[in-house]
Amino acid sequence: MKRYATSIFVIGLAFLHFSCASSKKEHVWKAVVPEGVVEKVAWTEEELSKDPTTRNITATKDSSFHFLHLQGSERPHTHDDHDLYAFIISGESKLNMAGKEFILKQGDGVFIPRGTVHWAENVDPKGSEAYVVFVPALTEPDHHELGKRTL
Repeated sequence: MKRYATSIFVIGLAFLHFSCASSKKEHVWKAVVPEGVVEKVAWTEEELSKDPTTRNITATKDSSFHFLHLQGSERPHTHDDHDLYAFIISGESKLNMAGKEFILKQGDGVFIPRGTVHWAENVDPKGSEAYVVFVPALTEPDHHELGKRTL
């Protein structure tokens, strides 16, 4: 229970940072982790050829941190063993979750409990990016789409 409370606190701080930054006229964000500061993701052509694509940032035994770029649409899927927190850092997406649709814009955050059917559809011509946290840490595939188990 303590590890989840700590993770929720860290997630809350990240959400506060992104929410406060999004109220500025020009949005500036950064992710600060023990390995350093990330202020912009420079995606490679190889990464962008996959949609969606993710880049791992860091992990502890209790949570893992990633950047995600979405140009098109995900397929409906679940994460059976992990809760997912996502914070939109650029672009705009439509999130389908538990039978409802939500528009997510820069600065918005979302919590997706494990086992919840969801998918995102990018609606921004430049693509959308999110800072994503899995609790507990994502150490093996937990993306269940149409009966397949993939990352």
